[in-house]
Amino acid sequence: MHTYSYNYQDSDQLHQCLTEDDLFSKAVAAQGVLVQIFSGRIEPDFCLQLAQSVKQFLPSAIIIGATSTGEILQDQVNALSVQISISLFEKTSLTSIHLNAHETDIDAEKISSATAALRSHQQTNKGLLLTTTPLTVNSDLITQTLTTLFPNSCLMGGGAGDNGAMKIAYVFNDEFVSDSALIMIFLQSDVLSIISHAHLHWQPIGKIMTVTHAENKRLYTIDGEPAFDVYARYFNLKYDADNFFSEVLEFPFLIHRGDNILARVPVHCEEDGSLIFISDVNTGDKIQIGFGNVDFIMSSKQVTMDKFSHLPIETLLVYSCGCRRFFLQDDTALESEDLKNIAHTTGYFTVGEFYRDSHSHDVLNLTFTAYGLTEQSVDTKQLSHQKIDNLNTYNLEKNNKGDDLYASKHLRVLDKLSTFLNASTDELQQSLYKSHEAGRVKSQFLANISHELRTPLASIMGYAELIKNNTLDESERLKAADIIVKNTTHVTSIIDDILEFSKVDSQQLKLVKSDVNLPQFIFSLQEMILPLIEGKSIQFSVDAIFPLPKMIKTDALRLRQILINLLNNAAKFTDSGHIILQLAYDFKTQTLEISVEDSGKGIQLDKLTQMFQPFEQLDVQSSRLHGGAGLGLSISRKLALLLDGDIQVDSEEGRGSCFTCLSKAAITSPEIIEDDIHWQQSTQQEQPLITLQKQYSLKVLLAEDHPENRELFKRMLTDLGCKVVAVENGLQALNASLIQTFELILLDIQMPVMDGIEALEKLNDLNNSVPVIAITANVLRSDINTYNELGFAGHLAKPVSTLELTKIINSYATNNPNAAIKTLCYADLDRQYQESLLSIARVMRHYVNHHLLNELADEAHKLKGSSIHFNHPLLANIATDIETGINIKNTESMTIALDAFDHYLQSLGNK
Repeated sequence: MHTYSYNYQDSDQLHQCLTEDDLFSKAVAAQGVLVQIFSGRIEPDFCLQLAQSVKQFLPSAIIIGATSTGEILQDQVNALSVQISISLFEKTSLTSIHLNAHETDIDAEKISSATAALRSHQQTNKGLLLTTTPLTVNSDLITQTLTTLFPNSCLMGGGAGDNGAMKIAYVFNDEFVSDSALIMIFLQSDVLSIISHAHLHWQPIGKIMTVTHAENKRLYTIDGEPAFDVYARYFNLKYDADNFFSEVLEFPFLIHRGDNILARVPVHCEEDGSLIFISDVNTGDKIQIGFGNVDFIMSSKQVTMDKFSHLPIETLLVYSCGCRRFFLQDDTALESEDLKNIAHTTGYFTVGEFYRDSHSHDVLNLTFTAYGLTEQSVDTKQLSHQKIDNLNTYNLEKNNKGDDLYASKHLRVLDKLSTFLNASTDELQQSLYKSHEAGRVKSQFLANISHELRTPLASIMGYAELIKNNTLDESERLKAADIIVKNTTHVTSIIDDILEFSKVDSQQLKLVKSDVNLPQFIFSLQEMILPLIEGKSIQFSVDAIFPLPKMIKTDALRLRQILINLLNNAAKFTDSGHIILQLAYDFKTQTLEISVEDSGKGIQLDKLTQMFQPFEQLDVQSSRLHGGAGLGLSISRKLALLLDGDIQVDSEEGRGSCFTCLSKAAITSPEIIEDDIHWQQSTQQEQPLITLQKQYSLKVLLAEDHPENRELFKRMLTDLGCKVVAVENGLQALNASLIQTFELILLDIQMPVMDGIEALEKLNDLNNSVPVIAITANVLRSDINTYNELGFAGHLAKPVSTLELTKIINSYATNNPNAAIKTLCYADLDRQYQESLLSIARVMRHYVNHHLLNELADEAHKLKGSSIHFNHPLLANIATDIETGINIKNTESMTIALDAFDHYLQSLGNK
């Protein structure tokens, strides 16, 4: 292969250069002609006309073009120029595909469909050259999709730029130009070799921080504070959306992801303090500020040379981040200048680099990537000590560079670094002060807790000693044992409070918000408080102030934790009278107000502010009587603040107290509850009682892995008149179909050993003619279309309703008019299901403690499905919270959800 490059002036000059190099005849003889156009002129009409002009000169050429942030040619780096690179392949063919997002969204399905024909040639797809418009399309999705579809192809290329303005960029060929598109060039050959190289060499400085909130390419908070504020603090920046990119590009975030360090340069700042990137940043990522040292970056030149110098490279393609050019300035050319001694070198400065090696397939930022291409035989062992000098001639017409917006920046970089170091020093001094203060608080804490623990422990030890000495009669021993149990419970309560306070105070809690059915949420609280006031002369009531939303979005676990604490306190300090749980909703501010009012002892006016301080005891005698370390209200208030709310208190000594929890909770359903009748109906769970008018005759094979679900489905089918064979997975269903004849097959999609889709494929291989129905919780239109394409005759959505099941059976069965009408009741199955929950909770707790997340995910998925079938919506919410904790890899969220599971079991009467 051979490569020629030209700095474009006009059509006549280009024609003259092509003629002098005899490219017209050489292109005719080549198997593949690749033309890359890198344009510093951000003009769509010009780019399209240029590509069409090149196509007229070289009709067999495949053209890929992008607006750039600088152009690389041999040992020269240009800005605001237009460069044309022409590679002639002797033994490599080229295929071009483009997707325009203005015509259709670029998603995984579109990419898969467009490249379907090429996937049958995996062995010869040696390289995949890409360019996109990263400001408008999801480059991460594109990279991940193509990596999956073409696992053995080398990814090359980068995103189009606009000389650092980060406003609008274009990709183009001879057919179109677009500011929202993807162009792919496939290099297919039996002999082509592509050797890839990438290096960053930006160094992390300062402390390691954690991304606490990010979505896709938008970073909201770092260690709980707005992301922009981190830059503002370290570099003394003021909010300036127009110039933000140019102010921070030398100091990117470096993400520690596995064994790699990836750079992420923010391109925009938003008014809410969030930052926008062209590549993904994920919640939980560990990040540091990065600093580029010119001398250290230049030391990487030798590494690059060593990578390529002993190989018969014929062309070197370089795709380097535009930020490197802005940072290195006059030194930019030094990074790639020696590569011309190996092979003809051409490329451009990108906005995001496509690269894949054995460790990573991320879209890179701030990285230098280079690719050596050769159609000669490559034997790395034989050539390991051989120096290849493969200079190519080229025709270069220099163009005026014009005004460079990023000239002379090194002094400003040093000034920023000085500001960063000063800010870090101040931060360290504040940290030392906080450390001293924390030591003082720790001493106070230990003194309080020591006092709080010694009293019950002294009682425990004293009565245990009396029992040991056998000096008590039977009644005294029972009394002593009862005192020991009560004091042990008190100690356990203190320890639990300490652990929970530690979690909240360390600011490591993450909210997990989900849709919550407000009436059922309040009903569950009512069930939890009733056992606490049993035996007391206390009347408990719920006072709902209408109108109220039915569905809200909040962190149900945290809100429940606050209210249980308030209800527990009301029950502890009220001996007689009333406890009222009142709720109201402010539709204007979308604020939920829940109050707990009691007729208990009340609180002195001068102690109302003191009560929210940790370790404070307003009434020592009551505290020792009822247990606790004085942390409950402090924990509750911190949780309320996390929910964008607060806790207010109104109390009068001797007359009772009223604690009000305020929290932001958006409405997620149009249904509004207007009166008490509607409220009562919404709190009641429907009983699994159905009256059926028909009976059918049908032999059904059912495959469902969850035992309770399987028993319920089997009962529903049997009560419809069907004869049922029920199995646990797809493999057992396959075996059953070989020995018996069925008229209908129901397959759960997600099952162990063999899932429903694989089982259907095996059945089809055996020429199965029996209709197969998919049982699935995935009921999006795309999912249903997929099941239909795979050959399923229909689907049943989970939870399976008797009405929908009857419709399916009615389609394939014979009506049995002589059968009696049946009234169906599944209360016994629900009792069996409730009895199984205790074992499930213990197993899930074991999985969390031993960090067996895959097993926990399977169990949570089963729990969510079964709880919906048996009409336990609160349990379904708990299962969803567990799955969310698994997804964000937050053990604390999983543990809190399991604690809620335990509370739910207690409300059912399970211990």
